[in-house]
Amino acid sequence: MWYASVRRENEMIALLFILTWVSQGIPVPAAQTGTVTGTLKTDAGTPAVGVRVGAMVRPESATEISSASALSSIAETDAAGHYRLENVPQGRYYITAGRVDYPTFFPGTQDINAGRVVLVKPGDVITEINFVMSSVAVRPPDSFSGIAITSGFNLPLGVKVEGGGPTPVFSAKGFVTLRLTRTADGQVTEVPLSTSILAMAIPPAGIASEFRIAVENLPSGYTISTIRYGTTEITNNILKLSSISARTATVGGQILTTITGASSGELRITLRNTPLFESTSAGVRVTGRAPTTEVRSVYLSGVPGIFFADGSFEFRNVQPGLYTISTPDNPSSSKPLAAAVVVGNQDVTGIGLTDTPMLPLNIKTPVPAEPVGDHTPGSTIPLAVVRGHVLDETTTEPIKEGTVYLSGHYGGSRPLVPDGRFEFSKLLPGSYRLEVQAFGHDTIQLMLILGEHDVDLELRTLPD
Repeated sequence: MWYASVRRENEMIALLFILTWVSQGIPVPAAQTGTVTGTLKTDAGTPAVGVRVGAMVRPESATEISSASALSSIAETDAAGHYRLENVPQGRYYITAGRVDYPTFFPGTQDINAGRVVLVKPGDVITEINFVMSSVAVRPPDSFSGIAITSGFNLPLGVKVEGGGPTPVFSAKGFVTLRLTRTADGQVTEVPLSTSILAMAIPPAGIASEFRIAVENLPSGYTISTIRYGTTEITNNILKLSSISARTATVGGQILTTITGASSGELRITLRNTPLFESTSAGVRVTGRAPTTEVRSVYLSGVPGIFFADGSFEFRNVQPGLYTISTPDNPSSSKPLAAAVVVGNQDVTGIGLTDTPMLPLNIKTPVPAEPVGDHTPGSTIPLAVVRGHVLDETTTEPIKEGTVYLSGHYGGSRPLVPDGRFEFSKLLPGSYRLEVQAFGHDTIQLMLILGEHDVDLELRTLPD
């Protein structure tokens, strides 16, 4: 213990010297730095292009986390979302991407406490630090101190389904979106169908405010019944707004933009749901509800279903078996939701989803259903718990200080309690990566494949 304490003190002194060199603009010797590389994607699955990525020094205590901000290396992602952080001094870092006021931390969380620490040693080239960031974290909104500028106008939007059914917001084709294409120049405005206000840009002088309307990614069986703007029914999918102009004036030192000539009225879209004929051999329906109405995607063992604006969801043509239900795409402030459900030969209704800290790797990849076994069709089964005990291989004493990281689609961490134990609960069946970082010991890395039963681990690590 004395040796580990002295070594930690020496490493901290060395790190302080290195960070002092960095802050003073003195080049750090290459032999004392490492490199971190990876790929950054948006929550839509596309490369995050031109986004700032940095290595943030890990705070020494939990009380310092809220004020942590020091970056020792900064890079920008290229057209493929790749980044490369060079000359990173020896130490422990959070890899962070996006806005300073709304960062995303590796392995893909806005909660720094759930961020995974990357240990950089001299000469290291650490690869595959890949993660997904919330699209809202790409850049801050346009704002100027002391200046109020309006560059568009708001168009109220209302969507309903004939007969009073819920509005679909996600389907097997993706998130349902309203797309308006300005016919004069092809400019596209695209918003989720769940939005209530459509922000429209003011067209340049001489450009007519005429738009082609389309609703994309509707589930099978759903079609557009009518579109109305104010009291006028749109029969050719072309929305025509009356002349729009903007007048700019300076008032009290502020630049104010006033919009004039904009038509008033709500854009109202009515959808028709035509039930599709399904033979009894095609399978059954599985339905349920999320605890909130936040817009999410929903998958049944990797196969997308339908999520509605009221928080309900539906899967069709489901064969008997044991399945997982998950919401891989969630609002940045919300945890994913999950359940494990047993399906038989009758429709399953009323499935409730619960918060989970993370989802398995490749959660959007379809996998075969597990056998029902002795489970009752229509029931849900408890989600699994992973418990562990981390010991020193030489002394067999518990490791009292360290952090355990479990990652899949999202990720989480747990500190080791004084007896060397940790626990992750409410986990779906599937594959996860587990890593134990304990100061003065080798890092433990392993893959976990969970089923429906809890897992107890005894892990041993050698002093490094």
